[in-house]
Amino acid sequence: MSKKIVEFNAFGADPEVFLIDKEGKAVSSEGLIGGTKEEPIPISEEGHSLQEDNVMVEFNIPPVRDVGRLKREIAYCLATIKNRVNYDIAIVPSIKFTDEQLSTDQAKEFGCSVDFNVWLECEYPEIKPEKNTRYAGGHIHISYDNPTVEITECIVKAMDLFLGVPAVIMDEDEDRKNVYGKSGRFRIQNIK
Repeated sequence: MSKKIVEFNAFGADPEVFLIDKEGKAVSSEGLIGGTKEEPIPISEEGHSLQEDNVMVEFNIPPVRDVGRLKREIAYCLATIKNRVNYDIAIVPSIKFTDEQLSTDQAKEFGCSVDFNVWLECEYPEIKPEKNTRYAGGHIHISYDNPTVEITECIVKAMDLFLGVPAVIMDEDEDRKNVYGKSGRFRIQNIK
């Protein structure tokens, strides 16, 4: 590969958060938020949207070019969620739910598209969470001109080094690390 500096056009994210009641107990988002991965609910004309993802709330922000705007877009989504439900938002790696909350088909559905491991050059196996535990996360989206698989794989490796390693050190939730957050996990979209 030629040595080339890649200039990113924009980046985005689709974080997941939990809802909790006043006692700090988990509350399923099912039936409270609406929206699905296939049909998220738009909450602005700029591209913000909400959806139920398993028992969590997932939100999408429009593409941004700077960290200041990223913070504003995330704050907008969190405020919108808070205004829609009478629960608090918990931004934590994992939380336990009751058997009853996890008895629905939606609560048993995990993941979305297939993830790949850039280091081992293979698909990641199906996600199998611990009983009654759900794990929040999300994705970072990046775009650049003339994307290729080769350059994207280099970017993923660099993100592992500069974002993944510090995140593993900072995250004290060992249960989540056994299920999600593995190194080299990525998904390519819209590459010719």
